[in-house]
Order: sequence, then structure tokens, then C-alpha cells
Amino acid sequence: MIKERGSGKVILFGEHFVVYGVPGIAAGIDRGVEVSVKESSEDKIVGEWNTEGTRKAVDAIKKKMGIEGHIEIGVKEEIPTKAGLGASAAFSVGLTKAVAKLFNKKIEEEEVFSTSLEAEKIYHGNPSGIDNAAATYGGLIKFIKGKGIERLDIGKELNIVVSFTGKKGSTKELVEGVKKVKERNEGVFEKLLSSYVELYKEGENALKQGNIEKIGELMNINHGLLSAIGVSTKENEEVAHIAREEGALGSKITGAGGGGCNIALVRDESEAGELAHKLERRGFRSFPARIGG
Repeated sequence: MIKERGSGKVILFGEHFVVYGVPGIAAGIDRGVEVSVKESSEDKIVGEWNTEGTRKAVDAIKKKMGIEGHIEIGVKEEIPTKAGLGASAAFSVGLTKAVAKLFNKKIEEEEVFSTSLEAEKIYHGNPSGIDNAAATYGGLIKFIKGKGIERLDIGKELNIVVSFTGKKGSTKELVEGVKKVKERNEGVFEKLLSSYVELYKEGENALKQGNIEKIGELMNINHGLLSAIGVSTKENEEVAHIAREEGALGSKITGAGGGGCNIALVRDESEAGELAHKLERRGFRSFPARIGG
């Protein structure tokens, strides 16, 4: 039995604003999806991942790698699915690495990325590649729609808490909703977009300088902008409020919003564990995670 994993993903800055051509920053975290594989007489997926989409994704990966043998696949989730944390990309990356090892194929990170992206196309049609990049490389990633990705080296570990609100929003519907807000308020939206661009520039500088207090403050502002364009829910606001009340440096939506997950930045691993426990006690599934380092 071969076991490999792909990292889950959070977005520090960006979300809906990146749709309009401005940069964002995503990050791979130290939790994700572990995939186990072994040779079998037929392809088999054990458990809840045994869906038509996943079967097609497996076929896409095998075809890309030139694998003709059959495999049995097991999946262990360390992150919630369909919550904006890139679970399908983490699965695709874990599977790609595990299949390569099982069939003794040498594979570089760039090939893991491109191969797993074929599976992600099955799940999401025309993915940006951000989830796969985070799942493959980990660390911080700068991205601009249509212009690819750039890895950022900050040399400092960030400790966060990821909290699931209990609701799952539709990314497609939320993106369409923001588009309608923009169309009804063109001038105001352009000012919000300009404000975000300034926020992004300061955020990238703060990350490079390791200024976590500034990063947290900018996360709070980014959350406010997301709330202003209508993608926050009562649950997103409650999680953000609790996190800040309990000492987080910053807390915001990560992903499309409409529920899904929030992230909170804290000073160290000990604070992350304490905050996750407090949020759990308030009814929100939470876990500590690390970025980079």
C-alpha cells in the first residue's frame, strides 16, 4: 500500500476581486487529503469518493501518466470537502504522486502539477490551477487570472486556524452575485477594487517582511471588502468576530464565501490550538494549520 498526500488551500488575499484581473495570494497548508493505492484486478475507489466524477478523474490521471494497470484507492480527508479548501485538487495531487510511486515512475513537481490538473478539469471544467499549485508546491502563491502563478518565499511560518461555518455556498452563484453588484454600482465597485489593489500591495510587502500584525490587520480589511460585496453570511461574521474577540490578529473568509470556511491568523502554534478549541466549543468545526516556514 502506497500513501501520498496533497495539501489543502486557503486564500490570504483576493477571492472575488481576482476575477477582475488583480492579483491574489493563496497558500498550501499542512493538512489536506491522503490517498492510498495498491494494485488490483480492477479500478476501485473505497468510500464516499467513489463517484462518477472521481472515476473519470482517476482515468484522466492514468491516461496522462500512461498507466494501464488497475488500482484500488483509499482516501483519508484532513479537511472538509466542498468548503473552499481545495479538497479535490489535494486528492488529485495525492493520487498522482501515489500512482507514480506504485508504478515506479519518476515524477517532478511540475509534472505532478500538470497531471493532477487533468483530473481537476474533470471536477471543475476550466480551473485556474491555483488549487493544484497550492496542493503540489505548498507555501505561498501569487496568482493573476490568465497570467499564471508565482511562488512567494517568505521564510517564515504562519500559524492559522481554519473554521468551517457549517454552510456550503455555490461558487458559481456567488461570483454571479458579485457581478450583479458591480453592474448596479460600477463607480463604487471600481473604488472597492482600487482599495483592494492597495491592500494587496501592502499585504505582499508585509508577508515578505514577516510583519504578522500587519498581515492580520489587512486580512480584517479584506474581509470587510468581501462583506461589502455581499458574499459574507451571518456565520462568516460570527466566526470572524469570535476569532478576533479571542485574540486572533485577523480573520476573514477564505474562498467564495456564502458560508464555507474562515481563516484566522495567530502568533504561534500554541495560540492556534487554543483558538481552534474555543471555536469548536462555539459550534464551528476548526483546526490549526501552518503555512510555509
